[in-house]
Amino acid sequence: MKKILLIVFSSIIFFSCNKEENFDDAVTPYFRLKSFFNSEMKRMYAEKRTLNEVCESDGSFDELIYPYPDWYRAFEPFVDCDINKPELNGKYSVDSALTKNSYGDTRMQVNYRAKEKNLDTQILTVKYDSLHNVVSIHIEVLSEGKFSSVESKLDYVSGKRILIKSKENSWMMGESTYGTDGKIGEKF
Repeated sequence: MKKILLIVFSSIIFFSCNKEENFDDAVTPYFRLKSFFNSEMKRMYAEKRTLNEVCESDGSFDELIYPYPDWYRAFEPFVDCDINKPELNGKYSVDSALTKNSYGDTRMQVNYRAKEKNLDTQILTVKYDSLHNVVSIHIEVLSEGKFSSVESKLDYVSGKRILIKSKENSWMMGESTYGTDGKIGEKF
């Protein structure tokens, strides 16, 4: 009996001391962008999906085709906008709405809006299908500094498209626009 108690007690101490703090699993009322895009990365790699990007900078365009894309790099701007952090708890208002698409399917939309102007991620909208799968994500970011400001809009259509548009205003360089429109292709 003493051996069993000793083993149980030792196990409790061992596992409680080695527990890593994972803020992504923290209980907050917000959508977990980091977890979602980590799952999407795994799915894209497993399905061997391709990426065809059209990059734009002040009216100049470049087309890039990635047969083996770096999905971490592709999804990084979205993950950087994650609002599921303990220090952001209570900083966003949350509302939702049910809608029907043209086929009569019920969809849910959840909106997260920053309550303060100093937060970079101002709007996060997540749309779900009737089976609660994420259909699309829309993010609006505003970063303001002393000498410049950047407004960005990021859109992800699940498994189909990545769209990022940014406008930068700088007192030295004026206004510039840039972005990328990435179409996710079928298996390679």
